[in-house]
Amino acid sequence: MPKETKKSNIAERQASDTTAQGPPGAAGNPDAVPPLGAAANITGQTFTGAEAMYTTEFEGISQYRRPYCFELAGRTFDIVFDDGMEVAVTFDDGHRLTWSANGCEKESHGYDCLKATDEHYLVHFEKKGRWPREGVTLIIDLHQDLCTGNFSTQGEDPTFVNLVKRTLRFGALRIPGKPLPTARHCHTTDMVGKKICYTYSPVFSITHIYFTDRLSRAVLSRQTIDETMDDAQKKEQANRKLFEEESIYLKIDENVYVYSWIEKNFGSGTQGFMLMDTHRVTDVGCFFGVNPQGQPESYMISAFGKYVTDTFPEETAPSPYTYDFQWEMPSAKSK
Repeated sequence: MPKETKKSNIAERQASDTTAQGPPGAAGNPDAVPPLGAAANITGQTFTGAEAMYTTEFEGISQYRRPYCFELAGRTFDIVFDDGMEVAVTFDDGHRLTWSANGCEKESHGYDCLKATDEHYLVHFEKKGRWPREGVTLIIDLHQDLCTGNFSTQGEDPTFVNLVKRTLRFGALRIPGKPLPTARHCHTTDMVGKKICYTYSPVFSITHIYFTDRLSRAVLSRQTIDETMDDAQKKEQANRKLFEEESIYLKIDENVYVYSWIEKNFGSGTQGFMLMDTHRVTDVGCFFGVNPQGQPESYMISAFGKYVTDTFPEETAPSPYTYDFQWEMPSAKSK
């Protein structure tokens, strides 16, 4: 899946933050556990068939990423999450923010921001210098004064070092002089049964099949396979199991949704998180995890899409996987 092949200016800035000690077994840490650079092999998977999909000029599949948004620079938000976590975040400028959770010591982090609609912002950053790795993705909704946080870690599971785990937090923005909103972003079934083909670069298009309220499937375009894979890679692709992952769907606002998955079945362990404008049929998003070369990745993307009505064989294929869903879909809160 997506890999970072060349750092952008933003990525270079973020990399200048304090570097992590790395997992046990990395330089300076003698414990006998595979280092991060070897983590991509921990599942026994190889990703050679995906290598040709990415250029040497752009991070992963970020070629069609829209310009970063700097509109939040100079603003401070007090975020109240329903689980009791409270965060004060100040966007010091277009590149760095100051973060303080529950009144703890302030932290400075590099961040990226993309704008999904006129009033919905996606902010993503990694807390550099930590192991397990920590990533934070925020949806800042200025239309409803709401915020949803996706708090991710990678490296917690010693049996699957690459696997990203997440905690979703729903909350609101505390605005002086206004009551705290009672509405929340929420889980939804609105997307189930729909299909959108998103294009992230001239040679990378993929159809997302919103299969059930907890599962999604994906199909690479024929152009992507034909133009980026040699015969051996095409054979590997044909023999690969169905791409199906446990997923979440959130309703953020009218025609604004989140689609997110973690590539556990695929074997990479990487998390994809997309904030979609289903009216314009565009998305902005981010990947957090480990790339096919075994290096950490944490970067933002965007794409344009189109609805698909064709039926794919993957829609009727039986699932080769079993699941033990651990969460119940909460009901939405009304305003």
